[in-house]
Amino acid sequence: MSTIRVSGDTSGYFDLTVPSSAGTNTIDLSKLPVKDANDNLTLNGNIGAGGTTAFASMGGRIGFDNDYSDSARGPNKILLQNDGNWISGLGISNNSLDIYSGGIIAFHKSTGPNAYTTSMSIDASGVVKTPSQPMLKVGLSSGAYLTGTSGKIPFDSFNSAVVFDPEDNMNAFNTSTNTYTIPSGLGGLWFISAHTYTTGNNANQIAVYVNGSREDAIGTDAGTSGMNQGSIVKRFAAGDQIQMWVFMGAALTVQPNMFHTYWQMNFLG
Repeated sequence: MSTIRVSGDTSGYFDLTVPSSAGTNTIDLSKLPVKDANDNLTLNGNIGAGGTTAFASMGGRIGFDNDYSDSARGPNKILLQNDGNWISGLGISNNSLDIYSGGIIAFHKSTGPNAYTTSMSIDASGVVKTPSQPMLKVGLSSGAYLTGTSGKIPFDSFNSAVVFDPEDNMNAFNTSTNTYTIPSGLGGLWFISAHTYTTGNNANQIAVYVNGSREDAIGTDAGTSGMNQGSIVKRFAAGDQIQMWVFMGAALTVQPNMFHTYWQMNFLG
């Protein structure tokens, strides 16, 4: 085994030791990662092969060997912090990806070089918090007189005078057509709840209309009360157009009422 010693200009040195095992090894200094002026270590296209990564322009990646451990804090882990009491980092164990922390685990979206918004967080008790969860809650601005045996409920108001906690955080509701369009990328299960207060006659049921066709009935009470309500969990596809209708035995008026007349939808996933 041989050693090459490189000394500094005034003091200090480092030793480069060649292993005694057979074989030839080459150190290409142009491919060694180096710190920049801010002490950041950046992997670039000079490391690794572009064809082995998700993006050809990102030729490098951090890799581990096969020294695997089923301990969440065993070998082959990325240690981000260790203050002696708790550690945070990334790893794999028992067929799972481990993200561990002594505090809150947060997922952020960059909005600038030094700015971000929090997309989701998980606290130490396992409570998941999402700052933005797709939701609709809309009320009725004025009495709607409906004739025949069925009619669309013309929900159209986000005024807090007619509905508690109004919401349309995806801007997906059309107040002119009284329609909620499932936003792009949000196909899946939705919770739906609708409530009506009627006068002149009682509604038999509230029904969910999807793309102009009648589907599930909710709040069926055979017209025994002027206040009708119901809920359901239902699967929709992105782009589906949702409306709420009532079915009745005779003409009635759906009245605006912040306690009893509103439509709510929540995306479940």
